[in-house]
Amino acid sequence: MLSQYEDYKGEMAELRFWDMARSPEALRDWDRAVRGDEAGLAGRVPFSEGSGATACDVIDPSRCMRFTRWDDASWLAVGPVLRAP
Repeated sequence: MLSQYEDYKGEMAELRFWDMARSPEALRDWDRAVRGDEAGLAGRVPFSEGSGATACDVIDPSRCMRFTRWDDASWLAVGPVLRAP
């Protein structure tokens, strides 16, 4: 069980934000890539920078996140693979 402040430990291909509830079928397809124009897709951070401690949303590049305790060695040369949309 995770505590409220537990850090995520693992690999992430991207982070998506939706402005609507996702159906059970859509949640089962979590590993399917998105085109970027899907209904309800409000943000998408692909984690493809490869260096630095910042990752930005490709839908609205003004929205960025900064990682703490991060260095370039934390980026994966080859990350998790998403299935075609």
